[in-house]
Amino acid sequence: NYPSAYRFMGACHAVELAYVFNNLTETIYTGENINFELADKVQNMWVNFVRNGNPSIDGLKWPEYNEDTRETMILGADTHIETDPLSNQRKLLTPILKYRFNGCYANLDMNVPAAKKLKRRAVSGGLV
Repeated sequence: NYPSAYRFMGACHAVELAYVFNNLTETIYTGENINFELADKVQNMWVNFVRNGNPSIDGLKWPEYNEDTRETMILGADTHIETDPLSNQRKLLTPILKYRFNGCYANLDMNVPAAKKLKRRAVSGGLV
């Protein structure tokens, strides 16, 4: 949740890439708002995950995901674990999960109205 320096972007998708790959001078998403301590933590978590399947680092245990508690690591200026963050939003989205779309257009169920609309947009956008 550590935000970009660009106020309109917040903690947008891909802002973490500079931290993950230690490309802190590439400021397309982060702007000049680099948190070097966070970058070190994130890189160590990735290395630990690759080495042993557990991204925990000294002083910060990353628990295995459990659907009952939904403990989630929040990466930011204050890196910590939260239980079921954004639970209200998750509960609102749960009913539409039956329409899981994984990006594979060949597997779309054309009996779902939203899928028909998506396929038309994808074809006209040149994605298929």
